[in-house]
Amino acid sequence: MTKRERVVLVEGYDDRAFLAGYLTGIAGAVSVHEDPVGVVRTSDRSSRGQFWYRTTDDAFVRVIPVGGKDDKLRRALEIQVGRGKAGAFWVIRDADGPEAGPARASLESLRSRFDIAPDQFHPIVWFTEEPWAPVASSQTLESVIASALHDVDPARAESILAWLRQSPEPVDPGGKPVVWSHFGKWRWEDGPARYLQALWDDQAVASRLQRHLGTTEALAGLRALVGVDGT
Repeated sequence: MTKRERVVLVEGYDDRAFLAGYLTGIAGAVSVHEDPVGVVRTSDRSSRGQFWYRTTDDAFVRVIPVGGKDDKLRRALEIQVGRGKAGAFWVIRDADGPEAGPARASLESLRSRFDIAPDQFHPIVWFTEEPWAPVASSQTLESVIASALHDVDPARAESILAWLRQSPEPVDPGGKPVVWSHFGKWRWEDGPARYLQALWDDQAVASRLQRHLGTTEALAGLRALVGVDGT
C-alpha cells in the first residue's frame, strides 16, 4: 500500500486548487479523508494544507503546498524522501520567466541531490509554448490559465487587459491580474477558494488548459500522476 503513494509538492494553495480540478474533474480521482499511512490525523488535514486522493489505478496521492519556491520545495522533498513511504514524487513550480529551462533545471537538481531514480521523479513546470503575448514574459500557473481564457473568449480577455492598463494606477497585465480580474467579473460565484478548481468544470476552458499544458511536458506529468501513459 505505502509504495502506491504518490507525493506531489506544489508551491502554494492556488496550485493545489488547480490540481484538484484536474484530478477530480478530468482524471476521475476521488478526494479522500483518511491517510492510509497515518502521517497526518484526519482532524489535522486542513491545518496542514494537504489534499488526498485515490486514483482510478488505486494509488494514494498526497498533495502538499509548501508555501514557497526553491528552498521550501527542497526541504519538503527532503522530508518526504526521508519518510520512505512514497513510490514516486512530483514537484511542481512556476517558470517565472520567458523560458522553462531554468526552472526545470532547478527541479532536476533536486532529484540529483536526493538520489531519486529518474522514473520516480516527475518535474512539472507551469509553462506553455504558445502563451498569450501579454503574459509571456514571466510565465506562471496564471499565465497558462490566462492563455487558455484568451483562447476561449478573446474579446473578454482583451477587455480585462484594457481595464488593467487604463486604471488610475495601471497594473502590469501579467497572468495573476488577468486571471483574478476574470474571477471578479465573471466567476465570483465560485468563490476564491474554488475558482481555480472550477475552471476545469468548463469544458471549453479545460480543453484549452490541456492544450497549453500539452505544449510542454506538464500534461504528460499530470497523466503519469493518475497512472495514464502518454499525452
